[in-house]
Amino acid sequence: MSTTAPKPISARNGVLLQQRQAKGWGRGRLAAEFERIGRELGLSIPSRGAMEKAIYRHETGESHVTDTIYLRLYCAAFECSPHELFGGLAESPESAASEFHLASNKFSPVYVGPETVAQLANTLTVEFTVVEQVECWSTKVDHPRGECTLYGFPWGCLVYHIREPLSKESVADVAVWRHGSYPRELDWAEQHMKLLLGASQSGPEYIFSAFWGAHSEMEG
Repeated sequence: MSTTAPKPISARNGVLLQQRQAKGWGRGRLAAEFERIGRELGLSIPSRGAMEKAIYRHETGESHVTDTIYLRLYCAAFECSPHELFGGLAESPESAASEFHLASNKFSPVYVGPETVAQLANTLTVEFTVVEQVECWSTKVDHPRGECTLYGFPWGCLVYHIREPLSKESVADVAVWRHGSYPRELDWAEQHMKLLLGASQSGPEYIFSAFWGAHSEMEG
């Protein structure tokens, strides 16, 4: 009588399993998250059912994660780098021998009304300037990770511009970092708005990001 031996523990990807369980997700929930991330990143992804089966194979070690799409989905869902999740089993899809350096620029607007913008111009230390042929004011704001400038426009809009230096090994790593940075930047901006205008003030709901490199520019 023959029996099928279970797969050795070393063949499984315990990191993927731990990351999923830490979030309290089942495989179906993770597949749904993959679907959402795929839409956000404009990826052509498999069906949810196919992804759920793939997640099982990846966690149990029946197959390794080598497909570029799954690399990006896992890294974005768990906010980790490819090395953190897969070690030497998988490299970044666009790995390079050395890092490349970018300047991350995030722009986050919030409408507060013309009167409030005018009031802040009198209570803050501002510099009057022109942006895209529009007169406005600007002031420097302390930021925990980068350099932040707050702009006030006469039609009632405030815009946070956060500049942050960034060094990554691949474009996929940049995408993972950007995806994970949005919630914390929105939370930071909301807390800053409450300090300026009171606890009832809501914060920005959107971020536009642009990356400047030595020879190219990426937006998204």
